[in-house]
Amino acid sequence: MVQQSFEVKGGAGAVGAAAGVATGAVVRRPPGIDALVLSWGNLPKGSIADIYLPGVPAREVLALNPPPHAPVWRVLDKHTLRCAAPGDIAFLPLPPAVRDRALSGLLTLHLPGGIRDGQLIRCIGRQFTLQGRIVGAFQISVRVSADHARLIREDKDQLAILKYNLSLMSPADRWRPVQQRMIAQLGERLEGWGVDPGAVRPSPWGAGRYEPGLPGPGEPGEEKEGRPIRFIGEALVPRNTEVEIDVQARIRIRSKTIE
Repeated sequence: MVQQSFEVKGGAGAVGAAAGVATGAVVRRPPGIDALVLSWGNLPKGSIADIYLPGVPAREVLALNPPPHAPVWRVLDKHTLRCAAPGDIAFLPLPPAVRDRALSGLLTLHLPGGIRDGQLIRCIGRQFTLQGRIVGAFQISVRVSADHARLIREDKDQLAILKYNLSLMSPADRWRPVQQRMIAQLGERLEGWGVDPGAVRPSPWGAGRYEPGLPGPGEPGEEKEGRPIRFIGEALVPRNTEVEIDVQARIRIRSKTIE
């Protein structure tokens, strides 16, 4: 399972995600419709893609889909659409509400069996305006790993961070349902591996013993190196530009005696 949260804004806005890329690829789409166009790239056959948009009813989105594209999607629940047989491209219309306010969303990919350790999978989502302009995009890059212990550790870390973030959100925050859906999905996967998600406590540092600490008394200047810290955010792609963001960071904490 792969999760990617994103934001869709009006025609003057953009689709935002942790890593964004806009390309000049030509995509055939019906004219006069705001749309999210998903290019599945090398997504393996048998994959399933779910789009969760808590701000609009799924049936309203499906009703806007032109007949040639409608069979690709089906309603999974009140706010979720499923694409069970991704081809090269999937077209998803955006309702008129998106022109007036931002929408928070979640793309979840369920990968089939048979994928290989080390396999790299890439997909791109682009937002088109009524005029056919690309106003923003996001890219998903996933490297398959057979290291289950590492995957469980990373899932527990992400779950702890998401639970912590959720505790800081107001009930009216439009990102709250997305965070709740991500937490539920991660919990289900951890349960499948025999891990109790309820035992994972909210923490901004993750589920392990990762809290950064400064040296204690008598240890001035000692350097402590920890694990990589995950940053969760979004990138807005300017109009008429091509941007690719690839960020890797490791944080080192060094204490200094302040007189």
